[in-house]
Amino acid sequence: MTPREIRKLRKDEKITLIEVAAMSGIPSEHIRKIEEGEVVPLAADLKRIEKALRLICEDKRRGEEGDQSILAEL
Repeated sequence: MTPREIRKLRKDEKITLIEVAAMSGIPSEHIRKIEEGEVVPLAADLKRIEKALRLICEDKRRGEEGDQSILAEL
C-alpha cells in the first residue's frame, strides 16, 4: 500500500490518525508526514500502518453487524 492509498483508506473509513497510531505503535505525527509525502517511509512502517488500518476496519464492521443484529431483535 502506498502512502496515498493509506490516506485514502483512512479518510474513506473515517479513521483518525490517533486510532492508527495507537494500533500501529507509530506516532500520529509520523504517520501524517508519511501520508503527506514529507518523509520516505520504511517498508516495515507501511506494513504496520496497513495492518492497523485493516484491523480497525474489521473491528468497525463487526461492530456495525452487531448493532444491526441487536436492532433486528427489538
